[in-house]
Amino acid sequence: MFAPPAIFPAVKTTKNGDTRIRFESCKNINKLGPSPQGRLAIMNIQTPLSRKPTGAFQFRIFKDSSYEKIIAELEPPGITISPNELKPGSVTEILIKPSVTKVQELTDLELTFTVEHTLYIDTDITFEFPTSINLPTTGTTIAIVPLDTTADFWKTKEGTVEVGNTVKVVKVF
Repeated sequence: MFAPPAIFPAVKTTKNGDTRIRFESCKNINKLGPSPQGRLAIMNIQTPLSRKPTGAFQFRIFKDSSYEKIIAELEPPGITISPNELKPGSVTEILIKPSVTKVQELTDLELTFTVEHTLYIDTDITFEFPTSINLPTTGTTIAIVPLDTTADFWKTKEGTVEVGNTVKVVKVF
């Protein structure tokens, strides 16, 4: 069993912008000697802003708190958290309402949605429609009209029909 490591010093940012966290050495509580393995939980670390590779984690173990003599290190390029291990945020609310409610009529669709996470400047949105909805041919540009307060920050005014009965809206904000 290990004593909980203390952060020493808490967090350090290097000149190239990397963030490093240093821990004091773990001491074996039962005094049986050092252990060649360990397991830590680093609490309250924010994952990337979207589902993408994290970049490389590096890991080094030093002889003591002078951080001068390396005992072990993870060889470059380090390890990453795969995007497949990160779950994107949920769409927490969505309403799709046609302006014309008769069958076989051309209509506008009003989509109202709320997402779990913040949307950023380069956000792209893809709407996949069921095959029972007939979209214009692939490659066709269709108008996107922001409604209510969305008009204050939604900059894109068009989307493109793509293969798979989808509409892609690029750089929304």
